[in-house]
Amino acid sequence: MFKITPLVAGALALASCAICHAADDVDGYRSERAEMAAQMPVYIVALNQRVRPQIDYPRMAGPTLYVPYPYSASAGLSSGQAAMAGAVGGALGSALAEAMIYAEAKQRAAAAYAPVLGGHCDLTVDAPLQQTLRDAMARAPWGASVQPILVDGSDEAWEKQVPKDRPRQVFTVTSSLTPGLGALVTSVDLAAYAPQGESPGSSWQKTPLWRDHLIVVSDVMALPPKTDADRARMVAHEDARYAESGDLAKVAKVAKDLYGAGRSERMHAAAADSLHKRNLKLARQADWSLLTEGPRRGELWIQDDCAPMRAAVRSANDELGRMLDDLYAQRLPPRLPTKHKTKGDPPEPAGARAIRSLPGGVYVSRDEGGTTALAYRYRLLPLKD
Repeated sequence: MFKITPLVAGALALASCAICHAADDVDGYRSERAEMAAQMPVYIVALNQRVRPQIDYPRMAGPTLYVPYPYSASAGLSSGQAAMAGAVGGALGSALAEAMIYAEAKQRAAAAYAPVLGGHCDLTVDAPLQQTLRDAMARAPWGASVQPILVDGSDEAWEKQVPKDRPRQVFTVTSSLTPGLGALVTSVDLAAYAPQGESPGSSWQKTPLWRDHLIVVSDVMALPPKTDADRARMVAHEDARYAESGDLAKVAKVAKDLYGAGRSERMHAAAADSLHKRNLKLARQADWSLLTEGPRRGELWIQDDCAPMRAAVRSANDELGRMLDDLYAQRLPPRLPTKHKTKGDPPEPAGARAIRSLPGGVYVSRDEGGTTALAYRYRLLPLKD
């Protein structure tokens, strides 16, 4: 059965409401709140220590909206998944189909991430992001004397380190590669909690007094057209993998003595042979596919001793610092309410980096015309199952 990781469960509560479909707007930081902000303890929660890939689950419609799969239809399902859901029927069939979708999304993310891990380009991001935030606070009108408390967000119990019954500011930061490894997305969710009025009750402990979301999308990792050299290299890589895994020998052994092999041996050989043929078919395809574009981009990210990845991490930190400065100096674009309809907005031009205002107090710095998915930045490949 698929599961949502603890990181997702905690972070999604912190930030998804503004991106998905929050019912109510939450105000943003304003300059008159500087004195109040200076009195609050500050927690910096780094959700991942190193660059990790995002998982495109659940599927989405558009670059910013979460849309879970409809259980009553087969939209988004492969024919095999839909058949399984129909055959099993009801909630159990839907759950099995969902588990398959999640497993496939996770497998794609792991395959794309493998070159990054192999090249040791899963760079450290928590410490640089924490320092960026501390420097921005020191420059802010309210933060000269603030000593932030650092929280390891990769710890499953990190939320217990942030008292919920006291006024506080919580800065939640993460940096990860989009599904398919098209770009590095770095973000910070800033939320302040404090009682208001003579009889505030306890709702303030969970509902922020102000909240802002700042996101930086790196330059896109462009994928060149697939060449004959790419196809030959991928075939050679798959043949080597097949031999080194021992599957080639096992398949040959079963083929030589089919009736002498045990049932488990025959099943393993059939699965290994099927996987090998599928990988060879993908390698020989004319164009990149959903299953091959991620690993190829992973190879591009690690070129020249991880130079593209280093540049993206460095640029994201610099840009995030500038966005924080603009927030506290009130220089960001006008804030848009959650219910703002973007359909009538003019299209973003690609090729010129600018800070855009999105519905729900979201600000994004990007130059790719709004094509990068933002919805998965809190859904990362688990470090372990």
